Amino acid sequence: MFSFLNAHKYLSLPIMDLEALSKRLGTVKDSLKETEITMKRVSETLKDSDLPENERLVARDEFFDHLQDYEQAYETANEDYQKEISGLSEAYLSLCPLYEGPNLPKTTFLDSSQDIKELYGFFMMAGIFSLFGSHIPTN
Repeated sequence: MFSFLNAHKYLSLPIMDLEALSKRLGTVKDSLKETEITMKRVSETLKDSDLPENERLVARDEFFDHLQDYEQAYETANEDYQKEISGLSEAYLSLCPLYEGPNLPKTTFLDSSQDIKELYGFFMMAGIFSLFGSHIPTN
């Protein structure tokens, strides 16, 4: 009679060592992550090199494939900014109020004091809720 406990006899499949398989998958995952980081660095170097225009565009597209959407938007804006200021002298740029330096600054959530106040407010509300929120009657 067939039973699931004896199924391996009928299927003639070797029983796998799941722990060894898990370790192997972890090794492959780490190797893949290292390779992706290397590919990102290489494509970034190539996109800024003196290659012909079509090869640089291919390298740029490859580099963008490794970025998040917000990083792609920043890189595009930064490239446009650098093209705009490339023909201007440093003396002229130093007098321009819109000049941000050779690269656009990367914006973060905590760029203004208002952003910091909103973050502190969020933490205070979360703290108050954690103190009193768990005692709300459910009737």
